[in-house]
Amino acid sequence: MDAAEYSRAERDRSPKATQRVGAEAPINHVVLGVIFLKHNSDTFEEHRAKLLAG
Repeated sequence: MDAAEYSRAERDRSPKATQRVGAEAPINHVVLGVIFLKHNSDTFEEHRAKLLAG
């Protein structure tokens, strides 16, 4: 859970707001993980191409 989501949930203090924050958190982690893996894959392919060429 982000700090912004946490403060929003604390401010609202309603069960509905807590459910909304809890439902969004796993998707944020998945998206950031996919972005991280894509970056690593691209970097690896660049280095691999350099090694094979030289």
